Amino acid sequence: MSELRNNMDHPNIINMVGYTQYIDLFTSEHILQIYMRYPINDLDNLTYFNYSQGYTVSSNIMLRILSSIINALCYLQSQEVCHGNLNPKMICMFDEDTWQLADNM
Repeated sequence: MSELRNNMDHPNIINMVGYTQYIDLFTSEHILQIYMRYPINDLDNLTYFNYSQGYTVSSNIMLRILSSIINALCYLQSQEVCHGNLNPKMICMFDEDTWQLADNM
């Protein structure tokens, strides 16, 4: 895990700040919890809120978000890593100009 953590350094991927591994006493399953910065919003909430209010997200903002996520996915590809769960909840906003890809928020 620390190997993966040290290699994932990209401005459009949320940095992991720590992790915990343990065995569930009831299921004997190995559990890995990853700790990351918490975003102020995600793409799912942003689009739902705007849609419910009768608004749309501007094409400039969507292009910025899309560009950020494509950069993140290209970086993951270069590191031979597959995200495996890409959806709007995994696309996180930290401020108006900073969109990052998360994993299982």
